[in-house]
Amino acid sequence: MYVKLLNGTQNLNARVSKNDKLKANENYVAILSYSLTGLKDSEDYFAFKQDYDSNDDLDWYGAYNDQDNAASIIVPLNIQPASVKAKSSTKGYINVRRNHKVRTYTSSGRFSHRYVYGHYTYSFSAKKNIKHHGTCYKLSGKNQYVPVSKVTLR
Repeated sequence: MYVKLLNGTQNLNARVSKNDKLKANENYVAILSYSLTGLKDSEDYFAFKQDYDSNDDLDWYGAYNDQDNAASIIVPLNIQPASVKAKSSTKGYINVRRNHKVRTYTSSGRFSHRYVYGHYTYSFSAKKNIKHHGTCYKLSGKNQYVPVSKVTLR
């Protein structure tokens, strides 16, 4: 495996060893080799070496078609960082007297002039510590927070 340059060519002097870590958002080139059997006997082909020799600076050589030599395919690779799976929403039950109003608050802790009602189930998407109200759950899709003391998660 080799580092791929910005102009799209591979840098054959920058080999990536098995101990090196691949960097995220970097481009690399993998070189896959296969046997030359089945090609015309008289042709001279350009191939990469199968065996790594630390004393030799060259990775490629001119090869004749026989079973000991191999042809190579250059495969471009782009390393992307692992995607983070979004946390799914959680259902919560408002655990107060039936139809009792429970105030909801904004993310800054102000009363949002909206209510949730007792013995109803709502969907919550996040958890946040709000000043003067403690830990609260955020109603999915709204900027409304309900104190944890009023919610039982399902």
